[in-house]
Amino acid sequence: MKGRGVGIVLVLVGLGLGATLLRDQVPVGGAQAPAVSGAAADPVAAEAGARLQNEQNTIDVVGRFEPGLVFISTENEVMGQDPFGMFGGGTEVQQGVGSGFFVNDAGDILTNYHVVAGESGSGAAQKISVRVMGQEQSVEARVIGLAPQYDLALIRPVGLDAKLIRPIPLGDSDALKVGQKAIAMGAPFGLDFSVTEGIVSSTARQIPIGFSGSGAGEGITQKAIQTDAAINPGNSGGRCWTVGDA
Repeated sequence: MKGRGVGIVLVLVGLGLGATLLRDQVPVGGAQAPAVSGAAADPVAAEAGARLQNEQNTIDVVGRFEPGLVFISTENEVMGQDPFGMFGGGTEVQQGVGSGFFVNDAGDILTNYHVVAGESGSGAAQKISVRVMGQEQSVEARVIGLAPQYDLALIRPVGLDAKLIRPIPLGDSDALKVGQKAIAMGAPFGLDFSVTEGIVSSTARQIPIGFSGSGAGEGITQKAIQTDAAINPGNSGGRCWTVGDA
């Protein structure tokens, strides 16, 4: 995947400092360090402060972007199965859950195709509902566009209060660096919203992603980003950030 048109969207704003960087015409690597005392000179205290700063960064990312996440649920009426083959199986409702996030002021929500797919993975589900983070009520959503080959879908809630729409900007996957902190948010296992953290493990994986036009078969082999942040069933369609996004 490349640039802004990808399903995994991340952004990096980095600043590197080294001995070759000049400040007031003095190489940083050769500058005299100011004297420190008290807690600042204590390596244990310094390490604790660094941990607190890292934690605060995660808290800031969650607080800024969590309102733009949505919980997605789907329903499909399917033929029931009779294990003995003696009676008509009738119909039953097949339910699914996933995550998504707002991408514009119109309320369009980006998610994975398999989150909103219909029976047997073909087309859209018969009923799609979304619930915004922090809200109790769900509203129905309609499909704006499907791209099964890339496992992407765009849906729009019907009748949602515009004040609840909090778009999250897309990032630049080309700017990612291995080792950056990665923060994943979504609704795993059908639970309310959850946050996990890890690092960007690789930016050059090649795996089949998406589905054929009929919804079956392997997808197209594409570049993917690997992270060790916990990603569980239900996280599909959710957002992943790097430190620079905050």
